[in-house]
Amino acid sequence: MTRGTVILPFGRQFAGKTDFLTREGYKGLRPIDGISPFTALGAADPTLAPLATSARTSPRAALDVRKSLSQTLADSGADVMVVDNTPALLRLRRHGDQLYTLIPGEKTDLMDMLWNDDEAEARTRSVSVTETGLDPELRAAYLAFADACVEQFGQDRIVLVRSHVPRFSVADDGTIGLATGRWREARLLDELDHLFASHVGCRVSDAATTVFPTGPAWQSFGVAARRPIEDDLIRIIEDPAGQAPARDLPPPRTEPSAADLIADAVRDGVPMPVRRIGTRLRTNPATPHDAVALAYLAQAGEISPRTLARLVRRAVRDPRSPAVQRTRAQWSESAGALRLQLGGADPRPRSLRPQIALACRPEVTLRLLSDGAVRVLRSEEPTEQDARDLAASHSPVSLRELPGVLRSWPYYLERGRRGVTAAVCVEVSGAAELADSCAWLPWRTILQEENVTFAVGRRAASEPDRVQDVTARTDLRFLFDPQSRIGTVGGGLMDQITHVALYETACAPIGAQAYYDDFRYTWWRAHNGFEADRLAPEVGDRRITRRISLSLTERFRAEVDSRPYLPWVYSQSRAWHSLGLRDAVFVARDDPNSRRLREQPVEFALHVYSDLESFHDLVERPPGAVTIFTTQDRMPIDEPSADKIRSVFRFDTLLEHETPPAGVAAMAERLQSSRYIALHVRRGDFLHDHFDVDGWHGTSGHYATAIDTILREADEDGTSESVNVAVFSDDLAHVANNTSEFGLDKISGDVVFVAGNSNYDSIWDSYLMSLCPVVIGSVGSFAATTSLLADAPSTFIRSTPGGVEVLWQRT
Repeated sequence: MTRGTVILPFGRQFAGKTDFLTREGYKGLRPIDGISPFTALGAADPTLAPLATSARTSPRAALDVRKSLSQTLADSGADVMVVDNTPALLRLRRHGDQLYTLIPGEKTDLMDMLWNDDEAEARTRSVSVTETGLDPELRAAYLAFADACVEQFGQDRIVLVRSHVPRFSVADDGTIGLATGRWREARLLDELDHLFASHVGCRVSDAATTVFPTGPAWQSFGVAARRPIEDDLIRIIEDPAGQAPARDLPPPRTEPSAADLIADAVRDGVPMPVRRIGTRLRTNPATPHDAVALAYLAQAGEISPRTLARLVRRAVRDPRSPAVQRTRAQWSESAGALRLQLGGADPRPRSLRPQIALACRPEVTLRLLSDGAVRVLRSEEPTEQDARDLAASHSPVSLRELPGVLRSWPYYLERGRRGVTAAVCVEVSGAAELADSCAWLPWRTILQEENVTFAVGRRAASEPDRVQDVTARTDLRFLFDPQSRIGTVGGGLMDQITHVALYETACAPIGAQAYYDDFRYTWWRAHNGFEADRLAPEVGDRRITRRISLSLTERFRAEVDSRPYLPWVYSQSRAWHSLGLRDAVFVARDDPNSRRLREQPVEFALHVYSDLESFHDLVERPPGAVTIFTTQDRMPIDEPSADKIRSVFRFDTLLEHETPPAGVAAMAERLQSSRYIALHVRRGDFLHDHFDVDGWHGTSGHYATAIDTILREADEDGTSESVNVAVFSDDLAHVANNTSEFGLDKISGDVVFVAGNSNYDSIWDSYLMSLCPVVIGSVGSFAATTSLLADAPSTFIRSTPGGVEVLWQRT
């Protein structure tokens, strides 16, 4: 796969957690959630069809009513499908000849019929597959689901994320407690994982199997599951062979595990069945669940230390153990990465001491050692003051501190203030400690994000001159450069272009350099992400998320997510301030968002301005040594802006760096062979009531009015027979099925529907539209900005319920 890989998740607890918002070149579509694999396909009940189109429907309910999962997969435009089986745990209810997924409390007509109107009756008539098991009907329904996945994606483009039901939780502080997961749920998921993998022959990710919930509810993974799953999925997708082999999963277990025996004893308040636990560990090698259960016993003191040590030794000395095998794989990968870092010196001893090391949460690792000991390793972020002191003193960090330091904004901000560029130095006692760290530190990931040097005590582990030459990959000095201007960017592609063009053209005359705070795209799913740099690569080099590590990006996102939602200007500004940039002044325009901002008890410095002229003055003379412009201003969308926008962004640049998809190239040739008028019909989010101001989007008659105007002028010129129209829309099917509503039935020339450009390919819609000398648009800025980006001649016509207006004719 290349840049622009689009992922479609089907699942709740694991695949459904992924969004890829912090991953360059990956887009995660909204997960297909709330749909059981047992109910998504089949013959729809025609008597329920109105429930799929009623005012109180939802995409989820409509899919379940129509039984249209196969079509949903086909329409997704995704490159890869990622599946987890946890939706199979949802309860089901039969109505007529069909099963439906129960989502209690969902405000839809479907759920009113199945659950909300009479919950007591619904409970008696609903079923759970964990209770009934896979009878022949359910098995056939599940295999139909698997077949639909293969039909749309093929086995090579499907990844199964193995599900699991934790019986124990691991809190942020390393405390282990009982979770609500049950054996029967785990057995069903194991059975379905095995069935899917064997039937489909897809690739399999084990990344989720060592992620544990934070509290008693076994589904309470929070965001802890997302990064390890995404890391593993990207590794699988980018397999250099192009197709990692499918996994042969072990057959589902038919009896409770050691972890189940321990959990049941805790839950029932009875003595630990030590002998049965030992037997299970001997006959069924320890899984990650068993390892966490043993760590629970160590913390709770439920059995004698001697007995516990015996059980731990049995678990870690069994080479068949999946938990042991994962630790060996982790150790080998980390040791290999360190070997490259140290210029070929191999830190590995002759053999790895038997052990189990599980990163149950990003900051918590459990270690079970061959001497029977159990250790909990925590890597916390240093306090803000400690991080600043560490950066100021250039002191080495310990192995235990390293992961926390690498995601510490105060640490890197202080280095930036002081102009420190040296690589992060890690102090170790010797080669043995460094080799041992490979079992529990993900060195491959660490060294991909940051350059690291090592010191044994005060003596560098590699040559002194080489240490001095190694610089850190994350360098925040630009934030404190008097010639830097930091501007936030938000919105879709055209918002990005007009936003960035404003900063670039304001900075150029004064010799300043703009850098772009693009963090909004790491926590906001509404758009495809930041793509404007495909028309101007040099802009991409100044995006802040490209100048820092993924750990720092994730930390910024977590800071935004940690507070209730407020206008993004506030969320972004507060995150910067909370993460240690206390010396920044945040600049916003006086608009509804900033008014909300001023209503909050903000702790950071805020400067509000009133007009675009004031903005240019502030760019020239910032109000603070570090100024972040969270302004909502963009380059005006009018004819005078065309040259300014085109001085930064050009479609020629896109064509120089990327090869158009085959369909785009063919369509470009067609549009250039004759004169076409582009008709851009925006639907999607603009259909929502809060967008539909003054009835702008309530009807589509204004599009037909624009077509009438074009045809009337063509009649006067005697050219009506040669009027050709190229239709662009985020809902082409709707336009194609209602051509008369849009006036397209009156076109006697060619009418072409420009299809296939969604997700990462949406930029090609703009390119193709730019090839049309006349562009008709109604709402939004996509069509209008495209006309400004286009080579002349380019005419833009805005059609609204108020009438048809030619906004410009560029010659």
